[in-house]
Amino acid sequence: MNTANQETSRDEVIVARQAIYNAQLETIGYELLFRNSDNNSAQFDDSLTATQTLINTSFLELGIEQIVGSALAFINLPSNFVALLPHLPNSLEQSVLEIPITEAPTSATIALLRQLVENGQTIAIDHFCGQPASLPLLKHADYIKVDIQVIEKEKLPSIITMAHDNDCKAIALKVESHQEFEACKELGFDAFQGYFFNHPNLVKKEVKRSNAAVLLKLIERINDPKSTMKDIEQLIAQDVSLSYKLLRYINCATFALRREITSIRDAIIYIGLLQIRQWSTLLVISNAAKGKPKELLVIAMVRAHMCQQLASQTSNINPDEAFTVGLFSVLDAVMDISMEDLLDQLSFTASIKLALIEQSGDLGRLLKEVIHYEKGEWLELGDLQFPIEDYAKRFLEAIFFSEQQLASLEI
Repeated sequence: MNTANQETSRDEVIVARQAIYNAQLETIGYELLFRNSDNNSAQFDDSLTATQTLINTSFLELGIEQIVGSALAFINLPSNFVALLPHLPNSLEQSVLEIPITEAPTSATIALLRQLVENGQTIAIDHFCGQPASLPLLKHADYIKVDIQVIEKEKLPSIITMAHDNDCKAIALKVESHQEFEACKELGFDAFQGYFFNHPNLVKKEVKRSNAAVLLKLIERINDPKSTMKDIEQLIAQDVSLSYKLLRYINCATFALRREITSIRDAIIYIGLLQIRQWSTLLVISNAAKGKPKELLVIAMVRAHMCQQLASQTSNINPDEAFTVGLFSVLDAVMDISMEDLLDQLSFTASIKLALIEQSGDLGRLLKEVIHYEKGEWLELGDLQFPIEDYAKRFLEAIFFSEQQLASLEI
């Protein structure tokens, strides 16, 4: 019996949804809710991590179409939502990001929201109260959500008018009775959500995890210049889940193939070793350490693409090496191995190793700048290699690139 397949495990993933209705009681969308148990409740200490898990579960593991069908998916973001931008779904036409109200949204936050809207993202302002500080956010929103149990009744008409004046639809939250539903309709609310209609219901699925040992060995072999195509083909064939994902990836619409690829050898020949290296590393980050935060995978992809695209603007840095540096920058956290020990097993150039261990050299400096920008550490950026506008552009491009790749790989 194949030991690699014996080690493949199964886990259950869970997410809850609560429907949002229009005045005709037609479902227009669902708010997605984090759940980590069968009792339809959520227990977590970190709202950022919980939201990241919710996004990964909904879009990468369950599949958003399995949860909401063709309706909208409303995702409630935490107050520190800027850190979540790299992890947002690429299903722009179907997702609605619920932005929390802050006392004074920064110009950087407004600029990012403006860019998201220009890229096609739908925005909702959560728990809108009509405060002046929130007006800059309202200008970029398609929806506002109003908690009718908190806002005084006499303030509701002006809030609805404010929304409609800015071409926003107003959603009444926490509608708990037929009387409240009728009153909200009379006031002019466009949509409704609450226990009067239904409680959140669970969506569950069992997912298969690939063999981590095989995946790590695959990366070692691919980065070994002595490895042959036959070596790599045999290594992938050891894990059925791994082989299946490769064939699904290569036959997805992204590649627009004229014919279906049905063998591992044909897949490797078609996409090449560079793509195999990138793909297998994604699976290592995703599967090697059960229980690790899945947002590490998104961070790796965002850093890789952002480093690669910035490197393409200069002759001093190899874009492929920049991609590798970004991709491997989180592996020590995933594998619980020091970066030095990890790199001892991989055949990388000295410049890549110095970049990953010390963040030195041209590659290391680029990686450091990308990490500071990703974390919003503006004061740490210092003397940049490129105009600040380039970092913003490449950052948002990397976000959408990462979600496209993850969706193709079905991670």
